[in-house]
Amino acid sequence: MTLLGTAVAIGAVLIIITISFNTYMNGKKKNWGEFLFSQNGLAGLVFYLAVIALIINMIAGLHLPLGRPFVVFFIVVPILLMFLKEPLTRKIGGYPMFPDGFGAFFTEGFFELFDVLLDARCLYISRNGGWLWLLDCSCARQYLCHGA
Repeated sequence: MTLLGTAVAIGAVLIIITISFNTYMNGKKKNWGEFLFSQNGLAGLVFYLAVIALIINMIAGLHLPLGRPFVVFFIVVPILLMFLKEPLTRKIGGYPMFPDGFGAFFTEGFFELFDVLLDARCLYISRNGGWLWLLDCSCARQYLCHGA
């Protein structure tokens, strides 16, 4: 179980490093919409770290005070920022927030957010799953080469 937890932790650290690097590069390019509101930007990083903190709190039984304020500020607010990414990016650029109307934005934004959350869930799980696959191969090799 320790080896499994280590593999998942390594995968999570690599995901955090990747998101941090992407955030840094968008900030360096002054691409403020992607830097602040993207799922691979600051909002996505805060969301991912909050989900990791909740999972660690549940699995390890740490009983940290991660109640409603934590969920609101570190999960709900980043999700809303990811939902409002396009209009907020337009606002930062000095353009109207809803050029095609709020209804068109809401419809597009809803499905885009659904795609982002589904993609994030699958992407994070598959990335960590890749580390589990590597762990499985190394354990199988160890067993086949050296016996039980």
